Amino acid sequence: MKPIIYAVIAVFFYGSASALIEQKLVKLHTLNLLIIEFAITLLLAIVVRQYLQATTTAENLTFPTDKTTWIYLLLLGVIVFAANFLFNASLLSGGNAVVITSLMILMPVATIAVRTFWVREIPNIYCITGYIFAALSVLLVAKGSIK
Repeated sequence: MKPIIYAVIAVFFYGSASALIEQKLVKLHTLNLLIIEFAITLLLAIVVRQYLQATTTAENLTFPTDKTTWIYLLLLGVIVFAANFLFNASLLSGGNAVVITSLMILMPVATIAVRTFWVREIPNIYCITGYIFAALSVLLVAKGSIK
């Protein structure tokens, strides 16, 4: 249950960020916005990590030491940068926040496509049907939000 609660809270934070970018930060350049976002994220992550390290004995706060994990982390950093750049660019170039964020419902479709390629796991008929409905719902939201 805890992961679902975290995800629901994250959705509200992402929705708030999207509305803030669309309504108040639209004049910024995408790269400037990313630099500021990542700087604040880095600062907050360091502060929270230091706090947790000082108040808990959690061993999982140690940084990885193996090369393979660092290669995956580098790949993850590039992917997250590209995703944030394109997401913010879509908002800053005059995109409708409702339409753009509704596209996030397609994230499971993208995830299963990558997962199918990565681990060779074929989705079952229920997943495929759900993804088709997700795509249709995005089309309906987009159609209904066009001014």
